[in-house]
Amino acid sequence: MVENFKLSVIIPTWNRKKKIIKLLKILMAELNKKKFIFEIIICDSYSKDGTYKEIKKVFQDNPKILYKNIKDNNISKKRNTGIKNSRYNNVLLLDDDCIPLKNFFKILKSYLNSKIKNSIFCGQYFTQKKLILRSNYYRFRDLKNIKTQKLTRLNFNNIITGCCFFKKNELKNSFFFNEDIKGYGLEDVEWAFRLKKNKFNLYLTESKVDHQETSKNIRAYVIKWYALARYAMPSLLKNSKEDIKGKIFIFEKLFDNRWVRLVVRILNFLTFIPLSIILNFYLSITDQNKFFFSKKLFYILLCLYYLRGACDRNSQKVEDTKWFNLGYK
Repeated sequence: MVENFKLSVIIPTWNRKKKIIKLLKILMAELNKKKFIFEIIICDSYSKDGTYKEIKKVFQDNPKILYKNIKDNNISKKRNTGIKNSRYNNVLLLDDDCIPLKNFFKILKSYLNSKIKNSIFCGQYFTQKKLILRSNYYRFRDLKNIKTQKLTRLNFNNIITGCCFFKKNELKNSFFFNEDIKGYGLEDVEWAFRLKKNKFNLYLTESKVDHQETSKNIRAYVIKWYALARYAMPSLLKNSKEDIKGKIFIFEKLFDNRWVRLVVRILNFLTFIPLSIILNFYLSITDQNKFFFSKKLFYILLCLYYLRGACDRNSQKVEDTKWFNLGYK
């Protein structure tokens, strides 16, 4: 008799009650249908929106759903806690805004049962067509997503930890997420950098998830890029033991030079700030007219906000910022 496939699903969350309930309903239905032996580990940080009570109410203490609270609202700690407490060797890291699409678990099972070793497999992010058709912002986000019809190698800076799966025993104790890296967006890149350096393979698979991005417009999204430059990048460079500077953004290597910093800060005041405000406004008011869509303009705006964030470093401690207090969201 063939033993049923065993899987631990780890979902970090915080104050997203509606999203997590929707995701859990889909996962329970699909995994039961596939006849997997599974557990779902919710890693929260004492959400204030009633997440725990709602899960308990809807799923009535279902033994397959485990709920853990981590004091620090730190996505690396949440993922590490989930991995360390998982019962099964097959692990899926899934963000609470990622809904698995057709054949997702069939593809996941085929790769985790394959002979491909020391590998992290990622799913592809997709955006709903109705959103793409009515919004240039969502059209841009979808174009940024890497797509493939076959197993494709990824570089470390293309890792998709919001939807990735692997064998737990291959990670060992050396390859957990770095919990000292604060802020938005770089703990996953640092993790992938270490994995690649230690001969791990990073793959993009045919599996797909509907990434229900919480940033509903370009104005909200650029704040993440500002925060990434101002808070997350200094935290990464300070707390990573690896020589990663300049390997994510070449700009960071140049920014070490005090004269470059001076010139960039002058340009920030004279050019970057006013230009970013104008461009942000333009892309917002033309968002619903695809005639005005320009992928280049979106990328220019992201770069401008990254530069603005870099120029504002050291003016405030990371721990005192609103962004840090909001956690990884």
